[in-house]
Amino acid sequence: MPSTSVNNILRAKNLPPLTFLFGFEEFLIEEAINKMIGKFVPDYRENYNFNKLTSSEIDLQSLFNLANSFPMLADEQFIIIKGFEKYFKGRISKDNKNLKVLNRYLENIPRQTKMIILCQDTKLDGMTKKRSFKVPAHYKSLLEKSESVEFPKVYPNNYASWLESRFAMTGKKVDRQTIEIIISSTQESLRDFANQVDKIASYAFDSDTITGSEIMSLVGQSKENNVFELQKSISARNITKSIEISENMLTYSKQEIYIVSALANFFKSVLRLSEIATHSTDKFEIARVIGASPYFMEDYYSALRNYSLEEIENIFLHLTDADLTLKSTSESGLLQITQLLVRIMGQENEL
Repeated sequence: MPSTSVNNILRAKNLPPLTFLFGFEEFLIEEAINKMIGKFVPDYRENYNFNKLTSSEIDLQSLFNLANSFPMLADEQFIIIKGFEKYFKGRISKDNKNLKVLNRYLENIPRQTKMIILCQDTKLDGMTKKRSFKVPAHYKSLLEKSESVEFPKVYPNNYASWLESRFAMTGKKVDRQTIEIIISSTQESLRDFANQVDKIASYAFDSDTITGSEIMSLVGQSKENNVFELQKSISARNITKSIEISENMLTYSKQEIYIVSALANFFKSVLRLSEIATHSTDKFEIARVIGASPYFMEDYYSALRNYSLEEIENIFLHLTDADLTLKSTSESGLLQITQLLVRIMGQENEL
């Protein structure tokens, strides 16, 4: 099982001889590596004893031969190997050549080499979150002999807490509306979320607490004309109000793609709500599961009441079409968003 954390490794005076970083979240693995390099090998660009390699450019035996060699005019050498899982494709027998090579290395790990192994083998996904987990044989010794850390997948229902923690790392506090704005306006990627946090935290706010209204002002929205008010009017099938809000939003700045992305996330949550609404009455628990803010739950329930599941499925088709059109043509964004809203509410013949 994973034996440590990135923070524990960073607090140590030296890197361990062998570090094993694995899991679904590649961005978090890259970030951890950059932090380790920044502390333990700050001069890596001029360091002759620093090697960053991939499994496609060196075979396993050559990798460990390099690791067993002595550093040039120094006490230590550093090796980072990415894509370690490619050394162990398919079914691995006891006579597998690479398995024997790995076991020989683990029996006598050289002290002069600090090796960091990066692995994204799906067979290891979720190890730290499961009570019982069958570890593939070729990873058992590696986990035992290394300082290992898993970076498991962060699911949508955990985005809010992840973002709050991320802001806390910058010394900032955020309200729930800020979190909702970021989730609704960003691709569902931790890398994109982190970039948004960094950008927002870089602004000189009056206090350490960032509010949703401040974020809306940064992206050209107002209290009356923002994505939340737009979602509310759409959930109520108020076409006139929806068009009015979208027109005002687009007057401030070019936000067509943002609107489409926000509505896609909104209706994804509505769809999730349709699956669990009968199983719980706890607003906060339901909000957590569907990845929404509990303060906007009435909008989701309103949409569920006012749109059939068939209509919601068609809405995703309309959103996909609008996204492609906006990205491939120079036609008026306002016209495209207006047509999208009309199609969402099925009122083509009423305007």
